[in-house]
Amino acid sequence: MERMDLGVWEQVSSQMATLEVEAIGDPERKECVQTLLEDVEICVRLTDKEFSRAAILEKLGFKAADALHVAAAETAVADVLLSCDDRLCRLAKRYRRQLLVPVVNPLVWLQELEHDSNT
Repeated sequence: MERMDLGVWEQVSSQMATLEVEAIGDPERKECVQTLLEDVEICVRLTDKEFSRAAILEKLGFKAADALHVAAAETAVADVLLSCDDRLCRLAKRYRRQLLVPVVNPLVWLQELEHDSNT
């Protein structure tokens, strides 16, 4: 988060993330998660392009919401899509050649960054 505050990294989100946050039933958890979206610099609107790409990804086995997240990240030309969903990360790794963005667990990604900066 500090690197985003410093402008080193840019946070990208999408309408899909906003919809998922709005659907959170626990008000305390919802408020906590909403704070993560407050500083979003780019929010990808879901258009026919993203829905078409998501439909292709669903045929590979991605859940509908996950497919939209990936499609939006591809539209944003994101360097990485961070997700704590192990199933999504495994599936994305399996189909990495068909995706335009890597999908990685945040802890794994930070460990890889740390390792790369030490080599």
